[in-house]
Amino acid sequence: TDFSRFFFLGDDDLLEIMGNSSEPGKVLPHVGKMFAGIAGARTVSTDLPEGVRVRLDAMVSKDGEMVEFHEPIDIATEGSVKDWLKLLESRMQSTLALLLEKAVSEDNFKADSALDETTKSTFVEWATKFPAQVMILAAQINWSMGVDKGLGAADSVKSLQQVLRVLEWKLEVMATTVLQELPPDARKKFEQLITEIVRQRDVVRDLIDKKVSDPSDFRWQYHLRYYYDPGAELTQKLVVRLSNAKFSYGFEYLGIGERLVQTPLTDKCYLTLTQALHFRMGGSPFGPAGTGKTESVKALGAALGRFVLVFNCDETFDFSAMGRLLAGLSQVGAWGCFDEFNRLEERILSAVSQQILTIQRGLLERKSHIDLMGRQIALHDSVGIFITMNPGYEGRSNLPDNLKNLFRSFAMVVPDRKLIAQVMLYSQGIVTAEHLAGKIVDLFLLCSDRMSKQRHYDFGLRALKTLLVTAGSLKRKAIEGKGDLVGEELAAEEEKALIVGACNNIIPKLVAQDMPVFSEVLRETFPGSEVAQMEHEQAREEIIKICKEKDLVAAESFIQKILQLKQVMEMRHGVMTVGPVGVGKSEAINVLLQVLEKLDGTKGEIYTIDPKAVSKDRLYGSLDGTTLEWTDGIFTSLLRRIIDNQKGEADRRHWIVFDGDVDPNWVENLNSVLDDNKLLTLPSGERLGIPNN
Repeated sequence: TDFSRFFFLGDDDLLEIMGNSSEPGKVLPHVGKMFAGIAGARTVSTDLPEGVRVRLDAMVSKDGEMVEFHEPIDIATEGSVKDWLKLLESRMQSTLALLLEKAVSEDNFKADSALDETTKSTFVEWATKFPAQVMILAAQINWSMGVDKGLGAADSVKSLQQVLRVLEWKLEVMATTVLQELPPDARKKFEQLITEIVRQRDVVRDLIDKKVSDPSDFRWQYHLRYYYDPGAELTQKLVVRLSNAKFSYGFEYLGIGERLVQTPLTDKCYLTLTQALHFRMGGSPFGPAGTGKTESVKALGAALGRFVLVFNCDETFDFSAMGRLLAGLSQVGAWGCFDEFNRLEERILSAVSQQILTIQRGLLERKSHIDLMGRQIALHDSVGIFITMNPGYEGRSNLPDNLKNLFRSFAMVVPDRKLIAQVMLYSQGIVTAEHLAGKIVDLFLLCSDRMSKQRHYDFGLRALKTLLVTAGSLKRKAIEGKGDLVGEELAAEEEKALIVGACNNIIPKLVAQDMPVFSEVLRETFPGSEVAQMEHEQAREEIIKICKEKDLVAAESFIQKILQLKQVMEMRHGVMTVGPVGVGKSEAINVLLQVLEKLDGTKGEIYTIDPKAVSKDRLYGSLDGTTLEWTDGIFTSLLRRIIDNQKGEADRRHWIVFDGDVDPNWVENLNSVLDDNKLLTLPSGERLGIPNN
């Protein structure tokens, strides 16, 4: 309990930390599991004062963003590991708070600014200088306080139009900047800023249209608003409000990460969840797969500066495993999002409801300590517990009534696809986003209506997102070396790039009978367009060579399938090859691995597991009910070996193949591995991230 983030580590990690407490270099690799955004720290080991073993002078995020501490952390030769980890936690918060103070004071792009070339370069410089999280917070503070001031002015419409003018100018500047050659982290940062400014612009337009003229009008109170009070204590200066709920910002460092597009549905979700927190309850978004339940909880947590931990629930989670997780969350003040909560057994659900009730009662009565599982533990007032469910799905339990009463439910059924597509395309520098978004969404909806019903088809939000995130790079590739295009020419190039993207995304999964249907749908949506074939000259030559070596017939259909597999692998980290026995699924995978090795020189490893030949516990591992000792399964130990990188695993390409029938019994544990979380969550409370290779 001295350093409560230790609850989120497995036993082996803890033993390793305790064993190497005098060697910070060996402890740092574990920091990523205890913090939301910190993956490591920059160390200095020369010219140090006496008695100092090593100095940490900056935190490094998972995306490679580096933020320098306002005051370095000196780790003494005698110091204990938990002392400097505690210091790391407080230094992270104060560094962000001080950077925010600086960013707000330098953010002079107010409603009455002169918008000329000098202002443009200062704005881009300002946006580049600060970490993504701080820069976007400062933009939100500027906007919230600007709109508040505008609504309170005598002529509110005129004041809001001034605010709108600056937002539209910022968008223009960013949209041109994002098309230039940028380092990947700067591009991600600017894309997020565009996503945020688009939302701000839409809200201001809406306020002007509805003639809102009072800062306490619900149509304005309904949005997340950021207020900065320079006179308060350092970490209390930023307050986030939504309706009558008020939260202090948590200053948990989040790195660059991903940013959710806010739509009317997520606004309602935020309202429900913040009201639940205001009344010291939990929140429960429910609905079908791919509607943004978990992502909305994570995005709200990020908006309030909280550490959000996602756990993929499964029948092997028992009462004590859940108790351990809840104890950790309560002490750190983090949010727990329990995905597919109703996969837990009913007897465990009712026991867990008692633990959650204890936490919520403690929050309501503003207690500093509560009694959980027979132990006194500290209770942090910003803890939040959320569950997501997919009701009416096979193999799910019903929630007991005493548990339902602890959560505010919110249905998420149909995501606002068109708005999401529009904002995501626009943030990547696609100028004709408004026109193209509708067409791309229609294409996916028509595919879903007219194609034959295959079990592996998915034309939902996840498939759409895979295409949208590649749009920017496809456009940059298409207009390379064609000079400055404008108007019709530019629109035609953007459309072409998106058609290629759509073909790359949809064709690989189609069965033969649906191919003609797709070309028909494509021509309906984009008149005069043709289905794009996969082309990659070098890869094609290598495929033919390797097929000869392996005595395979390099038929055109087989080559196309391998090229399609290559394309899909570039877009996703989880791929499923489907087809009857003996059709060449395994061969295609093996050939492709060798081709990629020849193309980029990275050695490839393939691990084949038959998931139906072993029990689920042998596959993923098991938790001993009495000693709470965790034993790894085949998949878990493989993954751990790749992550630990003891023998240079990081420089190779690793493919883990589950070669056997897909059955919900074993595949559901991979839910959070295959979605954007890229995490394998274990009942022991451990979370293993999936590396990029």
